Amino acid sequence: MRGLSLFDAMEAVGNTLQRRKERQRRHIIEVAQELIRENGGDEAGGIEATTVEMISARADISTRTFFRYFESKLDVIYLDHRRSVADLLGLVRARLAHEPVERAVIQASVDQVLAFTDDPLNRERLLRALRSPAYATRLAVWRFATRQQLVELLAGQPGRGSDRTFVHRAVVSLARTVIDNTLERWARDPRQDVRKLLDGFITSTPQVAHALAAAAVSRPRRRRAAKPAAVTAPQQAAP
Repeated sequence: MRGLSLFDAMEAVGNTLQRRKERQRRHIIEVAQELIRENGGDEAGGIEATTVEMISARADISTRTFFRYFESKLDVIYLDHRRSVADLLGLVRARLAHEPVERAVIQASVDQVLAFTDDPLNRERLLRALRSPAYATRLAVWRFATRQQLVELLAGQPGRGSDRTFVHRAVVSLARTVIDNTLERWARDPRQDVRKLLDGFITSTPQVAHALAAAAVSRPRRRRAAKPAAVTAPQQAAP
């Protein structure tokens, strides 16, 4: 069997290190959830009672190592904004290589939500973030950052005419509105099937687009005022 090239060997080592980091990251999240439950749960002060020092000690890491993986305790207990946005941008980039902008953005957003809600550990974190009044401001910041960075990513995509930026913003807004509405509905009753909720909102998007197009086409155009007739001096009869 032929040996690995230097490039292949370095790539294999890099993949191994990345998997190790992902396992450590997940372990930290698991430990944090355990401590929250042990300290009283969401409703009885478990979040407030759980500290970074406690998480680090239970995970057998230093607090310095903890902050290599997460910016704050909130990123472990609720959502890691920076990681969430980065993962979504990666999914969109991969799809843009062979799909139109509209499909790439919507499908990547759907894929991320399904992957997150299919994982019991991340499902618990997401549900906590959506339900917590104390997290509302941070949740709004995450939603804004997601939309803004998606628009910036699409700025480098080819398009026609001067309306390209507007179209990209509209696509992002529509896709993220579908995601936000789905998650808000799901948070009210997590027993609901996220896939069915997504299907329902996605099915309605062509109707919205059609309604917008119809409104644009049917909007009456302002008629231009007729130009006043030129005034000519009366002609005098020949003497």
